[in-house]
Amino acid sequence: SKLANILFTLALSEKLAQAQLGLKAIACHPGGSNTELGRHLGPLKYLFLPLELIMNSSAEGALPTLRAATDPDAMSGDYYGPAGWGEFARSAKRAVIDPAARDSQLWERLWQISEDLTGVTFAL
Repeated sequence: SKLANILFTLALSEKLAQAQLGLKAIACHPGGSNTELGRHLGPLKYLFLPLELIMNSSAEGALPTLRAATDPDAMSGDYYGPAGWGEFARSAKRAVIDPAARDSQLWERLWQISEDLTGVTFAL
C-alpha cells in the first residue's frame, strides 16, 4: 500500500541520516495512469472506462518518479505524486504525507516485519 511504502521510506530516511551516508530516500506514486495493467480484467475493465477521462498517460504517470529522482530541492523523506484532484492525475508535485505515516514506532515495526519476512537484515 502507499502507506506502507511511505512508512518504509521514512524509516530508511531516518536510518540513512543516522548513518551519515549522504543518501536520500524518497517515496513517489504515479496516481491514476492509463496503462495496460487492466487488460486482463475482462468485462470489468468497462467499469473503469470513465476514469480514463481523468487518468494520466503512462508517460505522465512516470513524472512523479522522475521528479523525485531529479528535483534538486527534494529532501530525504519527501513524497511525490500527481498534483491534480486527489493526487490522482496531472503534473508531479511534492505530495502530502498522511499524518499516520509520521509515527516512528510504525516505521520501526514495519522495518522489523520486513526483515523477518524476507530473512534479510537491512544493515546501514
